[in-house]
Amino acid sequence: MVELEIELGYNHRGIEKLAENLTYDQVPFLVERICGICSSSHPFACVQAIEDVGPLDVPERAKYIRTS
Repeated sequence: MVELEIELGYNHRGIEKLAENLTYDQVPFLVERICGICSSSHPFACVQAIEDVGPLDVPERAKYIRTS
């Protein structure tokens, strides 16, 4: 190998476009499929973002289930 040129960029998988046509309770199932290794962190981040946008009261039971 004589020369190597690396081009880093955004890897677009169309997740945002697919999510436009889904309801809020369907999106976490979509974002689970972004990565096989971190399939629990993407839905958790998505649900937290949805809760932050709309001031929702999360029950204690839901918070407990998320941590276990």
